[in-house]
Amino acid sequence: MLHRLLRRMEQGRDQFLGMVGHDLRNPLTTIKLSAYALMQSSTLTADDRQEVVLIEQSANRMCRLTEDLLEFTRSRLEGRFPIEPRRADLHDLCYRSVREYKSLYPGRKIGLSLEGDGEGVCDPDRISQVLSNLLDNALRHSPDGTPVEIRVRDRQGEFTFEIHNEGPPLSEEVKETLFLPYVQDMQGKGNKGGLGLGLYIVDQIVRAHGGTIQVRSAAEEGTTFDLTLPCRPV
Repeated sequence: MLHRLLRRMEQGRDQFLGMVGHDLRNPLTTIKLSAYALMQSSTLTADDRQEVVLIEQSANRMCRLTEDLLEFTRSRLEGRFPIEPRRADLHDLCYRSVREYKSLYPGRKIGLSLEGDGEGVCDPDRISQVLSNLLDNALRHSPDGTPVEIRVRDRQGEFTFEIHNEGPPLSEEVKETLFLPYVQDMQGKGNKGGLGLGLYIVDQIVRAHGGTIQVRSAAEEGTTFDLTLPCRPV
């Protein structure tokens, strides 16, 4: 009886979160469109433009959080994380993610190293989501002025990704709960702008592809997420 009650409470919570995420989409879209329209004005001063850029960056961040919330509730309610595999260029996905985050973090260096031809079969939208979450995570949890490095290797259709940052080392306790939902901060020191769903969603997408993800972290080496995807061509 108690188990059924708790399950119904969880389902009600997930449904509520899904409705909140859905209802946030329209006002966020309005904010982004308004920021874009303002940027086209020839009367803005340099300071005004910087303020509009901050509005746009915040709106983009909120959109990503909203998408995380919707993906989480959808997977919980449906009991699975759906993917639609098709032929894709994973190198191009990496280029796009790096280009996006260079514009969002103009003062940060993001290195990208690619090996192989990048051709494989996966759900490119989901893999882009994985890359965005991991890259955003690496930038937010590392000091300003330090680089973030992405290394991609394609070996007979098996892709390995390394996303490295020079942030403080993760404790064993943090690493054990890193891919659980609602774990809001990698260092356990409060929320840094996330819902604690990003890495959970990353893990679920990787699992749905038959891949694996692990994290290495040490004071002298920084933190690296190791991702393996069996994206063999059909």
